[in-house]
Amino acid sequence: MKHTSPSIQSAATTISYTLHGTGAEDVIGHSMTGMATQRIAADTPSRVKSALAVCPMSAAGSQIDDAAFGFFASTTEDDDTFRRLIKFLTGRLSDQWADVKLWQNRAMVSPACRLGYLTVSARTSCAADVQGLATPYLIVVAENDPGLDEAAMKKTFLAWHPNAELLVIPNCGHYPMQECPPYFATVVENFLRRQID
Repeated sequence: MKHTSPSIQSAATTISYTLHGTGAEDVIGHSMTGMATQRIAADTPSRVKSALAVCPMSAAGSQIDDAAFGFFASTTEDDDTFRRLIKFLTGRLSDQWADVKLWQNRAMVSPACRLGYLTVSARTSCAADVQGLATPYLIVVAENDPGLDEAAMKKTFLAWHPNAELLVIPNCGHYPMQECPPYFATVVENFLRRQID
């Protein structure tokens, strides 16, 4: 496939292309890719059997103001600011945890992509396209993840998707797959098992 600039549409198109010929699949998205699960389900509903959105950004995007955008943009280059953000999003876990997340980000995500995907999540909205999707959804949020909490999901995912349900993971922040992996894996397995039954 031809390379394109970061966008929810390009991410969804790439994933849909990968799913081509596989039949209906379950999809899972974390944080910004929660938006992508909605875009995929809207564009190719026959390929999405169910979806899990974990600590997700909704199809409305964050629509943060310029000051907030400036702060988040600074985390793409400033290591100390990135560490502070991680501690805020995860219930003030240890300095070592913040260092690990920093290393992962800097080692695995190019600087251009960091800012590009921030811009996508802050300035994109495809909410009008996902209203009323029948896709079964499990929305997973974490008790210590401010902003992407139960109240936010009730205004977005749960309001838009008639077959959506919500689960709150206690004593956990924005990265449940890393902060509480056995519990998170059980949540995912239980939901997927119900799609088979």
